[in-house]
Amino acid sequence: MTALPGRHDNRKNIMEETYLTKIIVLSKEVYREADARVSAYSLDRGRMNLVVRGALKPASKLSGHLEPLNEAEVMVIRGRRFDYVGGARNFLAGRFIRTSLEKTRRAWTALYLLDRAVAREEPDREIYFLLKDFLSRLEKGAVAEADFWLNAFIWKLSARLGFTPELEVCLQCGRNVRAGKVFFRPAAGGLVCAACHTPADLACPTPLAAWLKEIIFRPGQEINYALPPDGFFPALQKINRAFIKHHLAIDFF
Repeated sequence: MTALPGRHDNRKNIMEETYLTKIIVLSKEVYREADARVSAYSLDRGRMNLVVRGALKPASKLSGHLEPLNEAEVMVIRGRRFDYVGGARNFLAGRFIRTSLEKTRRAWTALYLLDRAVAREEPDREIYFLLKDFLSRLEKGAVAEADFWLNAFIWKLSARLGFTPELEVCLQCGRNVRAGKVFFRPAAGGLVCAACHTPADLACPTPLAAWLKEIIFRPGQEINYALPPDGFFPALQKINRAFIKHHLAIDFF
């Protein structure tokens, strides 16, 4: 004779159908008539899609907690097709980022890049804390430094995703590239010397190459860096755009 499930069994089933996780919201879109769907990066589950029921209704208590830039702890309810948000507690509202158009634009660029470049359900705690650190520095820092925070975030994220450029030796001849004229070859993902460079390669002065190396290979998820040498930002922008476009198939800036 099979025993009927008791109160303890029902409680266990409920616990198995829900879980708590911390997320940073990357994007939000209308889903069906009154619902919303958010893309978020979770501390322990990676990038995920969640449905917020009734988010578009005026009385919704969840919608405001789950706007892009927000960090929140959410209770997630497993569904057959989608997981649903059952509750949320907001930690970071990004209110000071939103007061600056320039900061907001850089923040949205970072969220868009992460949303497009990272596969779903591949957790990486370092990526979570890297994004959190970037948003914190962007919020507290000067507007004039926003571009540098973004560029540093992009290089740290690219390296974490496995796209680490060669910054020690020439990709073609193998010679050391710490001195003299140096160029960046986006398709190959690294530096080439003056003797090996082609017209398609981008100028990368050695102080800028040293700055990139410091950013990428500094241990830990914190960006924590000094601003790049004066006058090199246009070169950095060109290298960033070409590198990301080729290796992550994303075009922005």
